[in-house]
Amino acid sequence: MNNDRGEPLFYCTPFFQQLGFDGTEFVIIAARWNHYLGLPPLDPFYRSAALVAKQAINEPTNPYEVLASGLTATISEAKHSGVQRALIVGPWPEFPWDSQYCVMRAIRTGTDGCSIARATVEARRKRTMETLRRVIAGFEGVRLIDPIDLFCTAEACSPHKGRKLLVLDTSHLSTAGAERLYKIYERDFLWAMTGNDTGN
Repeated sequence: MNNDRGEPLFYCTPFFQQLGFDGTEFVIIAARWNHYLGLPPLDPFYRSAALVAKQAINEPTNPYEVLASGLTATISEAKHSGVQRALIVGPWPEFPWDSQYCVMRAIRTGTDGCSIARATVEARRKRTMETLRRVIAGFEGVRLIDPIDLFCTAEACSPHKGRKLLVLDTSHLSTAGAERLYKIYERDFLWAMTGNDTGN
């Protein structure tokens, strides 16, 4: 992974080296997918990184293809280790400001300037969703859920629901956001954890 200046970042490697699937029946994978695809940064304090091929860490590569090959390898390793079910959580909206302070200002002033156009969100995540769908199509026992409607109307996306903050900064879910995600997709989460596909 390279930072926004093209300099290699090595802190992810030790993390992934600790991952192991032996004895695991299911996995749930959620990530800030767009943050690692070299997209134009939405916020100067949370600048995007870019996935690069390991053998070409100092050379330009297509981060979407690196994402596809990396996720394919991860799911393949999980399946090889005996994982029966994998649930992939697609990207939720990213916001160009720290949501906590934006929502605080909105409550104090009575005007909500924290929302962004859904069309902007959809355009930013379109290729990411296409990549995720392409990867999971090659596996059995893998599902993809798309949480965008939890945060967006047909016109706009918001980091909060009334006074309830759903996103902590630009793209990390709050506890309330995670609970909302689970509640809406409870059937899928229970399928992943238990194999029960009835929703009971």
